[in-house]
Amino acid sequence: IFWFHEFEPPFVVLRARKTIRGLLLLYGAYPILWLITRIFKSQCNLFGFAILKPDLSRDMFPWLIFEGDKPAINKEWVEKHFNRSEG
Repeated sequence: IFWFHEFEPPFVVLRARKTIRGLLLLYGAYPILWLITRIFKSQCNLFGFAILKPDLSRDMFPWLIFEGDKPAINKEWVEKHFNRSEG
C-alpha cells in the first residue's frame, strides 16, 4: 500500500471569491505552511493511496505453488519444514 499526501492551498477558491485579504494572508503564510506540510505530511489537505496487486507467479509464500492457474499447498516445502504429529 502506498500513501500520498500533498498540500494544495486554496488559491483558486480565494481568487474566485475575490477576497483580497484572505489571498494576501495565504500568500504570506504559504512558506510556513509549505514547511510544516513537508515536515508533518499528515497535515496536508490532499490524501490518496494505491493498493498494488501482487504478481502471484513471483510474490507467493514459499508454502504455496501454482498448479495450473490456482494456488495450492507446496507439500514438499511443508514436509521439509514441519514434523507430522502422531495422533
